[in-house]
Amino acid sequence: MYTVVHAVQVADNPFAREAKMHKLIAKTQFILKRLDPAFSGDGWHERIVWRDEFLAGGYARIDDATVNAVATAKKQLELDLETTYTGKAMAALLHDLVHDAEAADVDCERCLFWNTYNAAPLPVSAERPQTFDGIPDEFERYYSHQETLVGQAVNRVT
Repeated sequence: MYTVVHAVQVADNPFAREAKMHKLIAKTQFILKRLDPAFSGDGWHERIVWRDEFLAGGYARIDDATVNAVATAKKQLELDLETTYTGKAMAALLHDLVHDAEAADVDCERCLFWNTYNAAPLPVSAERPQTFDGIPDEFERYYSHQETLVGQAVNRVT
């Protein structure tokens, strides 16, 4: 599935800049390719959209769009968001869905808001699964050869 990630800026420059994000992604791709030469992250430049129009004046500052996004998420989606990070991301998504989905290259039929702001424990065990039945085929190689991949990574780093 073709995926586009919208990275919403939440911190001021020089802490958060588009060029810095691209550098970190390139480093991550390099590390992943060293661990698994079959890994392909080709074309990621076209699939990352930097969004700075929802910064709301700076880190931990809010504006009407952020406040409205947090309220909408609570009322319509039962999501508890905060205004520093997730509220700004939701403001961007709601803006795109309502105002200019075509201009923002948003597929309004398939959008995902990934809410990572949560300190609640996961409803799954941290124990290694006995089987890999629920793992997609393309990821199975990472689990069936996990010890080998981890060993290779350690050897390359040391």
